[in-house]
Amino acid sequence: MLDGHISPNFNDVSAPEQHVSVPLEDLAGQIRTGIRDLKNSLGNALRIALDVGDALVAARERVPPGKWQKWLRENCFLAVRTANLYVELAGRRDDIEAEIDRVGEMSLRAAKRLISRKSEEEIDEETDEKREPAEKEPDATAALVAILDATPPAEITAALATKGLDWFLKTVMPKQWIAQLTAHVARLPRATVTPFLRESEVFRRALSLAAIANRADTKPETVVVNERESLTALSKLSTMLAGEHIDCVVVSVAKPFASMARR
Repeated sequence: MLDGHISPNFNDVSAPEQHVSVPLEDLAGQIRTGIRDLKNSLGNALRIALDVGDALVAARERVPPGKWQKWLRENCFLAVRTANLYVELAGRRDDIEAEIDRVGEMSLRAAKRLISRKSEEEIDEETDEKREPAEKEPDATAALVAILDATPPAEITAALATKGLDWFLKTVMPKQWIAQLTAHVARLPRATVTPFLRESEVFRRALSLAAIANRADTKPETVVVNERESLTALSKLSTMLAGEHIDCVVVSVAKPFASMARR
């Protein structure tokens, strides 16, 4: 009975005939009342499902690993799939209750559609975040250059001295600097006034041997020996100068010596 009226029996084929004697206004009242009770029933079912979901979450934390499905079947007569739905609904309680406040009572089916839509929206947001260009990382080289620019040269020199020359040459010095430094050092004045004594001695010996070989009274066999020793001295001089990072041009005297030997 709804609002003092007899509830319609929709399974009774004679119900339409009974409605003939019921005033139309009373039928409208019965319909409104039935819809209200139906909505209340749906809302109560959803709230019960949310409470069941909360209980399932608490129980799952206490059931030993690997025993959850069996525990549900033996103690709750519930399938894992259905239990997962209740747990998911409970996890979305805030969203569901906010929607109920906005539109009124909700059914289980409507709540399920809501949480599915929310999950899809979250996935879309996560995808959009991944598509956004990553924030450009600071340029480490530019940052270090800025630090060097702001550091007094004396402090930079002290820091490099602490690390040592080998560290600088093998670790941080650009390879293209090697040729530049070699050319630069060759043009620098010598740090000491000490003359190239050894180099000068070798050079004088080469000239002396060449002068002897060039004399008209020198025997042919002596010319050959002097030519060979003079070339050896010049080769040694070239190596010594290269060790001092000084470029030099090695002049071959073999042909002049040979021509002098034939005189």
